[in-house]
Amino acid sequence: MLDRRLIINKTEVSVNKLTLLSPEVIINKSFNFSLFYQLYNVKELSDNNLLKIYHLNYFDYIHDFESEKGIELIIKWINDNKDFSHISWDPYPISVRIVNWIKFLTKYNIENHKIYKSIYQQAFILFRRREYHLLTNHFFKNIVALLFAGFLFNEKRRKRWALKEIIEQLKEQLTIDNYHFELSPTYHAIFTKDLLDIYNLLKNNGDGDSQEFVKELEIIIPNALYWCEYFSENEKYLKINDINYEGCPTLKMLNEYTKLLGIDRNESNCKNYHYPIVENNNLKVMMYCAEHQPSYNPAHSHDDLASILLWYKNEPILVDTGNYCYDETEERDYSRSTHAHNCFTINGENQSEMWKVFRIGRRSKILQKNISENEILCSHNGYSKFGVRYSRLIKTINSGFEIIDNFFSKNNKSYKIYFHFHPETNLVIKENTLVINSTLRIKFLSSNWEIVETDYYPEMFQKIKKKTVVINGQINEKYHSTFIEVIK
Repeated sequence: MLDRRLIINKTEVSVNKLTLLSPEVIINKSFNFSLFYQLYNVKELSDNNLLKIYHLNYFDYIHDFESEKGIELIIKWINDNKDFSHISWDPYPISVRIVNWIKFLTKYNIENHKIYKSIYQQAFILFRRREYHLLTNHFFKNIVALLFAGFLFNEKRRKRWALKEIIEQLKEQLTIDNYHFELSPTYHAIFTKDLLDIYNLLKNNGDGDSQEFVKELEIIIPNALYWCEYFSENEKYLKINDINYEGCPTLKMLNEYTKLLGIDRNESNCKNYHYPIVENNNLKVMMYCAEHQPSYNPAHSHDDLASILLWYKNEPILVDTGNYCYDETEERDYSRSTHAHNCFTINGENQSEMWKVFRIGRRSKILQKNISENEILCSHNGYSKFGVRYSRLIKTINSGFEIIDNFFSKNNKSYKIYFHFHPETNLVIKENTLVINSTLRIKFLSSNWEIVETDYYPEMFQKIKKKTVVINGQINEKYHSTFIEVIK
């Protein structure tokens, strides 16, 4: 029911009183909230701190404040940010901020015309800056924000446009088993929260035209949550492709939100063709069987085809390096490279041509993929320019696994195979065997291997060291085997 009106540019604008269920916690508390206080001098931050400025302008932290303080912070932002060319007015932070402000106003039943006028203005600018050039998660955020603004201001055309685009983007951005197509666990978790927000808005405020879509979301959301569970580890998510824990909801938060909304968690029948797992004797191994996606903007992809992760009794042993930042740095180049993953390389080169911070040129393609209960096989053409076809087979044996790296080539080239160990892993060399935490042993067919120190990024802008095994060999050896077994 309409109960508030604004005059904007001499035009009367209706303001709806929305109903939104409000979970107690909706974002990851790992975010450094002290950064917020830099918002008072946000324009003084260097452009090199783009991601930090973005986070400050998201207003995720507004939900930690009571009504009076929250209003004060929002009004201060409005007064201090009148330069539409500043990055605080980029479409992505506008999108996140609009939804956070609307949720906050609704939670405390706040009626503040200055804030409403600002949201209207931000939505107006956002509509003209929609990120069609990027699409992916950016465009989806734009649409969600415009849907919320459309409902707040009762703009029927905007609501219809946003709802239509959301339906189209779900077809585009979800794989056949409802995993977000950028294949990043943290971006998938953020995407899942967006789905819950959309459901929250439509279920409690939508008309008859949107209720059919609400029913579709009741099917999509449980499957999306399945993947959050699949990739969840120690209240975070696996470091696959780009990850960013700040502002990312944990599995616990998503489950609580889902329960609050009354969505039935039916058992999922999803099958993971991208990151399959095989298990044996408390050992679990995952192989990356996914190409760079989406093809038109693989910005968050790493060069990790046929890489693996390994756990023993659910404790990580072989890990991914993670990502340090989104700036043009050595750390960014390394985190995206083949060398930063548990992969095979030739002549020190990547499988694909990794360009700049977010771009990829020539891409490796999967040639064959077979997944069964006891084996995973993946072959690719990432080194076809050297006349080499490569495949990796993981199969269960006795109390563990054998990893077989096969090389098919008429030419002889030097290769390296990398195995990156979790920083807390204890490694002891005994002849040609590596003993891990006194519980596992890894034996390499090659005797030419060494342990080196490499970077590990537990979160963005954090860096520590990890131990990495580097195996050296020649392609004319045809294959290399690695045996991983539990010590009895």
